[in-house]
Amino acid sequence: MADLLNTGLSSLRAAQLALSTAGHNIANVNTEGYSRQRATLETRLPQYVGEGFIGTGVNVATISRSFDKFLTQQVRSHTATQSQLDVQQGLTEQVDSLLSDGQASLAPLLQGVYDAMQAVAEAPAATAPRQTLLAQAQSLTDRFHEIDSQLGTLRTNVNQGIRDAVDQINDYAGALAKVNKEIGIASGTGGSSAPPNDLFDERDRLLQKLSEQVGVQAVIAGNGTANVYVGSGQALVTGFDVQKLEVGPDAYTGEDLAVRYAGQRQGTDLAPYLTGGKIGGYIAFRDGMLSRVQGDVGLFAAGIADAVNSQQTRGLDLQGRLGEAMFTTSAARVFAHDSNDGDAQVSVTIARVPDLQRSDYELRYANGNYSLLRLSDSQVIATGSGPGLTGDGLDIDIPSGTPANGDRYLIQPTRLAASQIEVALIGTDQIAAAAPIATAAARANIGTGSISAGTVNTLPTTASDVLKPVEIRFTSETTYDLVDVSDPNNPVTLQSASAYSASAGATIGVNGWEVRVSGQPQNGDVFAVGPNTAGSGDNRNMLALAGLATKRVLIGSTADLKGFYAGVIGDIGTQSQRISTAVTAQTALLNQAKQARESASGVNLDEEAADLMRFQQAYAASAQVMKTADELFQALLGIARG
Repeated sequence: MADLLNTGLSSLRAAQLALSTAGHNIANVNTEGYSRQRATLETRLPQYVGEGFIGTGVNVATISRSFDKFLTQQVRSHTATQSQLDVQQGLTEQVDSLLSDGQASLAPLLQGVYDAMQAVAEAPAATAPRQTLLAQAQSLTDRFHEIDSQLGTLRTNVNQGIRDAVDQINDYAGALAKVNKEIGIASGTGGSSAPPNDLFDERDRLLQKLSEQVGVQAVIAGNGTANVYVGSGQALVTGFDVQKLEVGPDAYTGEDLAVRYAGQRQGTDLAPYLTGGKIGGYIAFRDGMLSRVQGDVGLFAAGIADAVNSQQTRGLDLQGRLGEAMFTTSAARVFAHDSNDGDAQVSVTIARVPDLQRSDYELRYANGNYSLLRLSDSQVIATGSGPGLTGDGLDIDIPSGTPANGDRYLIQPTRLAASQIEVALIGTDQIAAAAPIATAAARANIGTGSISAGTVNTLPTTASDVLKPVEIRFTSETTYDLVDVSDPNNPVTLQSASAYSASAGATIGVNGWEVRVSGQPQNGDVFAVGPNTAGSGDNRNMLALAGLATKRVLIGSTADLKGFYAGVIGDIGTQSQRISTAVTAQTALLNQAKQARESASGVNLDEEAADLMRFQQAYAASAQVMKTADELFQALLGIARG
């Protein structure tokens, strides 16, 4: 009877544990990260009797959880990618909206400046069109300031997002280390090898939460504790220990946040290695699109200022003076890396705005040589032993100090241009609508030669030299002299016996201007080039200013201003569409992975209800077995007493 009683008792206990497990599953049907558990049963060792082996009941081998390592890793990986893309999408859409909005975009304001220039060209002496031009120029610079401010605010918010993500990572890593400790204790309780399933679920839930913040690689030890690595293998959690992260000023500008281990020296930055999760999204956006767009908007501002100033200063204002720059803007920024050991001072001058590219640069010094790296495509564009380098419109000099091997410098040519562009002109009379020179053929000329109105292409080193009166004196039908007649009593010959062909004509230039002589001049014919003394009604320079709308003045003189801006907007739109497509695809992949994991690990209430009924019946049957054993035992006792 004892064997039957023990068999019933083992069955009763097994059914009770199975019922408790099913109840636990039902209770946690809505618990985040919970994995369905099952009581795994096994038969006890049989007992030999004379007639053979007879069973002795059942044992509960373990309480296992339904868990698929591959599916869990898939969900974790897709979550990290999805989280990064979500962050990038939201931030990219903000930039796209800021720059492409029809009402607030820079494009219509630039067009307003061109339209105002055309209006001045139509009435060069009138005050109202000139006032409109200055007002339109001011509106354009104000919009540059506003866009730069909003992009700067966005950068501040992104850096705050990185700070918040680091705090979350540290919180989850600390919680995971505590769970690891609890797993270690539970795994060694009473020498049992039974898995602490709920602790494993909590471990996996924390890993899932971590993957929302940063891409992680988890290595599960034999006792179930998790070692966690980020980036390219940087340890975050090892057993019960946490390698906390912190943020601090970046090694170059100090304006962005670098990510490093707590206590590491300034200049160390794990950010380039952190991918996935929110922090990966923030870093990818900040160091990619945001930096590129801020540089592009700055380049656009620098391009407008340089093109307009270049033409404005080749004209004549209402007071008969050479034009002054219409806009002012910023110089290039240079930053030494925090780890530099040398004391070399680097000076960067924007020598040729049309040659600037859409990029920042890094100047490196190694083994006695400098190299200039264009960061947008990682191309070395200039090398040399110094002290000067030239590339992409930049002149780089080392005016003082001595570099050390390995020193680096960050160069941002146009980062501040949008924030610092200003209208420099104060009065409407400063607008240089007229050309500075006028040409004329002498009345005494007897040939058929004619001279064009002339253009000023570049100003001489001494700008006022462009106004010096010069005569083109033909010494024969095929030769001429260029004579400076600033002092009529002491003319200075600039060129002598220059060749001329009546069939081809000649382009003649000096002091920054060019004229075209055609036809057949005769010996003694004279053509005069001198200051424009009746320029109030002249619109030649203003027409040239309005013509900047289609002139290629950026990216190696391959792009006009409006085309450049359209290209920037197009790039942002393309990037936004690419990320949107990736988000859609990644969402589908994540949902599929979650569904697959839920199928493998989730609680099905119908199944649990069926299990409750099944184990309840088993419990009742087990009780009946014990009752039967008791009745038989009582019967034997009765016989013994009788």
